[in-house]
Amino acid sequence: MKRNAVLLTTIIIAILLSTSLQTTGQSLKISGQLKTTDGTPIPGAAVTLRTAIDSQLVKGTVSDSTGNFLLTGISSGNYLLQAYGPMNTRHSQLLQLTGKDLHLSAITIHSDQSVNLKEVVVDAHSPFLKRDLDRLTVDIEHSIYANGENAMRLFNVIPEVQIDAMGSILFRGSEKVTVYVDNRKIQLTGQQLLNYLKSIPSESIKSYEVRAVAGAQYDADNSGAVINILLKNDYKYGLSGSAGAEYQYTRYSNYSAWLALNYRIGRFTFQTSASGYMGTQFDEQTEIQYYKNTQVYTAQNNHTVNKNISYGNFKIGLDYKINDRQVIGVNYEGTHFPYEPTSTSVNNFSTGAKTSIDSTVHTGNQKHIRQSIQQANIFYRNRLDKKGSTLDIGYSYVSYDNNYNSAIETKYTYPTLQDKKFADSLYIDNPLTIHIHTANIDLEQILNNSWTLNIGGKYNASSTDNNISYFNELSAGSRFDSLRSNHFLYDEKIFAFYGSIAKKWTTWSFKLGLRTENTQYNGHSSGPGNGIANNQWGLFPTLFLQRSFTSGNALTLAASRSISRPSYQLLNPFEDIQNPFYIEKGNPALLPYYSNALQLSYLLHSTYNFTLGYKHTSKAINQVYHNYDAVIISTYDNVNNADDIFVSVSIPIHVAKWWDISSSATLRYVKLAINEGGYIAKDKFSQDGWISNRFKLPAGFYAELVGRYGRNKFLGIYDWKPQGSIDLNFKKSLLHDKFTATLNFADPFNLKRIGWEANEVAFTRNVTNRIPTRYFSIGLSYNLSKGKKEANRENVQRNDNDEVDRLNK
Repeated sequence: MKRNAVLLTTIIIAILLSTSLQTTGQSLKISGQLKTTDGTPIPGAAVTLRTAIDSQLVKGTVSDSTGNFLLTGISSGNYLLQAYGPMNTRHSQLLQLTGKDLHLSAITIHSDQSVNLKEVVVDAHSPFLKRDLDRLTVDIEHSIYANGENAMRLFNVIPEVQIDAMGSILFRGSEKVTVYVDNRKIQLTGQQLLNYLKSIPSESIKSYEVRAVAGAQYDADNSGAVINILLKNDYKYGLSGSAGAEYQYTRYSNYSAWLALNYRIGRFTFQTSASGYMGTQFDEQTEIQYYKNTQVYTAQNNHTVNKNISYGNFKIGLDYKINDRQVIGVNYEGTHFPYEPTSTSVNNFSTGAKTSIDSTVHTGNQKHIRQSIQQANIFYRNRLDKKGSTLDIGYSYVSYDNNYNSAIETKYTYPTLQDKKFADSLYIDNPLTIHIHTANIDLEQILNNSWTLNIGGKYNASSTDNNISYFNELSAGSRFDSLRSNHFLYDEKIFAFYGSIAKKWTTWSFKLGLRTENTQYNGHSSGPGNGIANNQWGLFPTLFLQRSFTSGNALTLAASRSISRPSYQLLNPFEDIQNPFYIEKGNPALLPYYSNALQLSYLLHSTYNFTLGYKHTSKAINQVYHNYDAVIISTYDNVNNADDIFVSVSIPIHVAKWWDISSSATLRYVKLAINEGGYIAKDKFSQDGWISNRFKLPAGFYAELVGRYGRNKFLGIYDWKPQGSIDLNFKKSLLHDKFTATLNFADPFNLKRIGWEANEVAFTRNVTNRIPTRYFSIGLSYNLSKGKKEANRENVQRNDNDEVDRLNK
């Protein structure tokens, strides 16, 4: 603790001292005066200077009381000067600096130089795709998707990204995706994530940022892509927001609704949102096992109905603008998720011939689950100068409660021995509580000559308490099973500090980052031999190098090292009994594993995206199956190394005025070295493809036809079966795109099949799963806004994202 305190103190002192850093050197100046068409000077107008090649911001200032402006510290090169006047007027012009200061004559700002294309305003200087040094930016605000869409549907226009009917977001066919909104991690999955994304109208979205390789400012436990949805900075004084509702039918009726409101008055900005879901879901699974030594076959059919689902999420936030540079804010979010799964399973045993049943086991499992997440954070932001330097300080707290109990009753029957029947019962009470505290401080200092310095520190402390009790009856009573019952306590502390330095030249740019993390954890349970402890440091460098060309072309090289930590629940040694022949069990001996990645990307004409990549992973954590006689035990282990080579292509096609196509494809070669019960080498060459057709129909209707297919992939270390689907969506916007009606048919042809196969030394396991991927839905949404435009809430990144993410794994 003393070592951590000294390190944190050192970082804070370094950050505060670095706010005064300035560099000097030979530089050029640009000056001029802004006037209206009648010759009146324009005071207080924003003036920006960007690179002509890729619109990177170089300098910015504001005109004085006489309309004059001055930009200093500029190198020779080609630039785009933009000035913004009153009533949404704008001036843009290309400049070339050749070693001398440049003084411009009086600049007259005329009407907006945007081009109106059938009610869609497209800025001439805003390409749909822009390759920045460490991210790909997708401009929604100035695109054809600016109105009448929502954040969920817009994932299907992002290169290499697709979202399926169950809310799974895939990057390049199989890579993990972490979703942020305004730099804040969204702690939702599945249908709840879908509902939240649907509640964000496209009218409030500025852009999507896609980081295939996360920089040093992100937690090292970020092995997949990071997608950040940036909202516009022009929420209005007064009231603005959106509301919507949707009806969905699978085999059961499901209902969802949402409301999001923003209100700004004086120095205060209020934001609140609420979303809810009620319904019933189902899960049907067929499992066929063959035990090689005994030649026993088992065929198990599981049917689960999740009743009384009533998910609810509520958020409220407040920002107070201390002055033009300083803001303090506080946020609270509460999520409540109760549901009651009822499952039945029938397991038929046969020896030799599959058709000759020796015995049958019927199991009923009634669960009551109550999940609750409470999150709160407070932040302070100081805009240190006009160049964009910022200092952020924050604290957050997360409380996670999962009250879980299960009543299991099993009946055994033998067709040839009718008198040999018996039953047993089991009740499991399994409460889980997790508390997470996180503090952070971050500085971004914009230096002269296009240098940028980032430095920061973070401290996290978490505690887990899980007390599981078993009773040999159908309720918590006197028949307590002390041999199975257990109490698991786990404490973890992570201390991190990180920094990066970036430099921008006319055509070249680079960013070098380094993150170091110290992880200390201690866990023990009341059962024998389940104590764990560790104290380790890790270094995680990142490198970005970019060469920009003309016409929106850019070549980017990215390299990184990352860590993946096991979730809190996977470290828990408890047994979760689904039925007498299938048990899920944690592994307290799991260790974090590391990945090294290298990617080369090329953006052509700000439209076409090509990526070549390689990643090596050591001692990855994956699901493994063991057996004890006819009982399958599912657990996790550091079981394999992996080498992953891929090439990915994203190509949009404008076929006609009424027809646009977005498409992407990924070819991937994966080689696994599995170390479990001996060395096993496996490899696969997989293919993933996705295509979206968008049609503009008469009378303001839109239609969308989406197809996806993937084959020959791994599910961990096992074999994933091929799957594909086709979705059909319709949309109609009314009242100047404020009101939108949607009709969606997900997998209407019932093409999607989910399944995997495991071939172990002692047995084989073939699983086919059916979940509600096939449905139709009807949705309505309305966007409202009143008042004059003013700045939005501050987009300050929360720094407990890694820890909260581990709650959902």
